[in-house]
Amino acid sequence: MSLVSKLACSFCGKKAADVAKLVAGPRVLFRRRVYICDECIAAARRIIDADRDSQKAGSSVSTATN
Repeated sequence: MSLVSKLACSFCGKKAADVAKLVAGPRVLFRRRVYICDECIAAARRIIDADRDSQKAGSSVSTATN
């Protein structure tokens, strides 16, 4: 089993083989490196965009949407 096959998204838990892209976070002393998959990046982008849109509309509440 290779190192890549052991890697998984730190947010959703999907393995590297099950997603299109897995991005590594910065290496921090004595801590495990975190990873985020392209699907979680897309979900985060939707949340940020929705938050930005709600701020433009005058709302200060953030909501997570899928």
